[in-house]
Amino acid sequence: MAAGTNVEFVSYGLTLCAESVALANAVTQGTRELIAVVCVGHSEKIQTVCGACRQRLAEFIVGAPAWLIATAKGGGPVQVFRIDQCWSDLIPYQMHSSNISRESNVIQALKGYYDEQADRV
Repeated sequence: MAAGTNVEFVSYGLTLCAESVALANAVTQGTRELIAVVCVGHSEKIQTVCGACRQRLAEFIVGAPAWLIATAKGGGPVQVFRIDQCWSDLIPYQMHSSNISRESNVIQALKGYYDEQADRV
């Protein structure tokens, strides 16, 4: 189990969210696949994961059955999502490492262009 908490700074852009901190802690402990993510907030409303963290978490859920449990403080309402069944609802068109090649098509095209130019000289 890896815990995380928000670390807020005066400059909001530098703030670390709890999900990112927990994920970094999990990776530091050697975790490579997630079983569950539990989000608990300080409000009476259900707390869930932002889009950026959904993308981060998606990279650790591929091929693993996992759960997202979102709840509110004080034993408020709880929502449970089985991520391997509805992850596309949580983050449609998510990116995976399989979408990214070491050398993009743009780089390959540029190399081809510069090779052609070098041949002309």
